[in-house]
Amino acid sequence: MLNQQFFLILCIALLLSGCKKASKLDNITMGEYSPDIAFPLVNSSVTAGDLLDSFGDGTNLEEGSDGSLTFVYQSEGFGLRSEEITELIPNFSFPMVDTIVGFPYNLPNNTFVDFIRIKKGIIGVLVANDHPEPVEFTLTIPDITLNGVPFKQTAIIGTTIPYFDTYDVAGYVLTPNADSLNFRYSAKLVNSGTFVELYSAPDPIIALDSMRYSYAEGYLGNGSFPLPRDTIEIDIFDQFSGNIFFEEPSITVTINNSFGFPIKGKFDVLDAHTVDGTTLPLINSVLNNGFSIAYPTFAEIGQTKQTVFVVDYNNSNLNTIIGKPVDFFDYELVPVANPGPGTPVGFLTDSSEITLDLLVELPLHGTVENFTMSDTLAISLDIYEKMDYANLKVITDNGFPVDVYTQMYFLNESYEPIDSLATNFNESLLASGIIGSNGRVTEPTIKTTEYEITEDRFSILKQDAKYLLLKTSFSTVDNGQQSIRIYSDYEIGMKIGVLAGIRPI
Repeated sequence: MLNQQFFLILCIALLLSGCKKASKLDNITMGEYSPDIAFPLVNSSVTAGDLLDSFGDGTNLEEGSDGSLTFVYQSEGFGLRSEEITELIPNFSFPMVDTIVGFPYNLPNNTFVDFIRIKKGIIGVLVANDHPEPVEFTLTIPDITLNGVPFKQTAIIGTTIPYFDTYDVAGYVLTPNADSLNFRYSAKLVNSGTFVELYSAPDPIIALDSMRYSYAEGYLGNGSFPLPRDTIEIDIFDQFSGNIFFEEPSITVTINNSFGFPIKGKFDVLDAHTVDGTTLPLINSVLNNGFSIAYPTFAEIGQTKQTVFVVDYNNSNLNTIIGKPVDFFDYELVPVANPGPGTPVGFLTDSSEITLDLLVELPLHGTVENFTMSDTLAISLDIYEKMDYANLKVITDNGFPVDVYTQMYFLNESYEPIDSLATNFNESLLASGIIGSNGRVTEPTIKTTEYEITEDRFSILKQDAKYLLLKTSFSTVDNGQQSIRIYSDYEIGMKIGVLAGIRPI
């Protein structure tokens, strides 16, 4: 028995073109059949909006305020946070080989900071005493302050067991001095009050560990920090094959940035890959050559600034690319910090972030020419076992400006063709609706098509036919030369009936 999916297969294809809503099929009848049995197989109508769920999970079909439809594909919005880009407070440990030590504070990419607010972190101290009496040990870090007062801790070190302790410095401010951090200690004998050194004890060990910042200000380097490379799958072409042209494709690039310093962005990768493996570079002078990314000022700390570019047929080769069966877009954005001359002062916070979103939109406005598709359906003709002949009657009510040509092949259990239903593949099954001057269909077209299956053919089909291969080709009006737009309320209807009977003896 013919499967109702045949109707859906034809209608799904029509989503790439269309016009005015067709009339209901309530008044279409199957006609008067005089033979023994007439079976209605399909009696359905469907709008473009009804078919929203007919596409893959990656395809969103969105409806505009005027009812127009657009295929939408969106990236996942990957980005980078400040802690992934730079470590402004390195973790380190070192021996105090003297009572005053300047530990180098060199950051990569020519970065130097004026000050850093410490969000969390600890300072560890390990001190041994080889003097015959206890020592009063005092550690001072003038470049790490709390409310303007330098970090300072004092402890009594005994003569037998080394002293170890950690100090929480959350809320302190780190201010490097000439690219170094200065550390000082003093050791005074408790009993005599004499100042001594602890060089051979061994030397005191100072460590900075688990350091995190909440805010930093200064010249934050001039290096690049590539965002994660990503792809957007365009799975509409996985469901069909043929020639489709979209009139108004676009890609919207949106960058959200809360880093407070100049950034230049450039796409090192921006390509479309077709289903046959061909790579097609997307050419846009701004995205290919670099552009400035908006950033917050000191008066906008904590805010996010947005940079938006729209790539379309006016400023790129996107129309040429979308004319191909695109499988996915591949892209990688590489921001560069402080790309210009000088060393401008900027800022970042622990929540600073830069993210990239790509939105591909394919409005259903364009042409389809010689577009083909096929599907294989399981069938059973057991119900007609005692019948001698059969005819198939198809009635369509089409409000779409598309002519559909179809052929139905009967296959045996080995999927080998044993017969075909139509004698002329070039005969239109769904005749196009009539288009008015406003670009919409002024009236749908109703067409009836009948197929006769002779006794000898029917005998073979009843015995051997196990599958039905549906091959369909269609074009928009004027052989695919006239662009049209599709709306959610466009409708098409179909009735399919089988007439079977017994020849009189």
